[in-house]
Amino acid sequence: MNKDVLNLVEAIANKEGVDQETIFTAIEEALASVAEKRMEEDISAAVEIDRSTGDYLVYRTWLVVPDDMSSQESTELLGEEGFIDSKHILLSRAKELDEELNAGDIIRDMVDQLSSGRIDAQHARQAIMQKVREIQRNKIRDDYKSRIGEMMMATVKRVVRSDHVLLELPGGIEAI
Repeated sequence: MNKDVLNLVEAIANKEGVDQETIFTAIEEALASVAEKRMEEDISAAVEIDRSTGDYLVYRTWLVVPDDMSSQESTELLGEEGFIDSKHILLSRAKELDEELNAGDIIRDMVDQLSSGRIDAQHARQAIMQKVREIQRNKIRDDYKSRIGEMMMATVKRVVRSDHVLLELPGGIEAI
């Protein structure tokens, strides 16, 4: 997958006009989501892609939480070895693993990379494209935010219902 990831990132960044780092982040989030769904237990996962080689590592993660939970919450949630559930670990237990950990830190444990099938690839693709669209919308919003109240020329593309008009602004940007 390594060179394919690098080619994919470059292609999407060039086509959509989005920063490559943003695309890498979107791919990491998408692969983490796929990894979480592939596991039998409800876990948190993280993926880290090497920006130069395209290789990636999959991690299972736990959030370190303070020990000062109420005793009822602790007895209901506390599992084996100080883990509250499959996504959280108590600070006292985390300190046994690494003395420098604090509440709010993340503990990562590398897991085997899961083989991805067609459905996983589709899920990852959808998540990546959704992130790219979100980034594009934010970029357009930021570009036009300073122009609120300013009169602009636009072409009416169509009237949607009686209360909405779809406009095309210069640069091919659509607005309602």
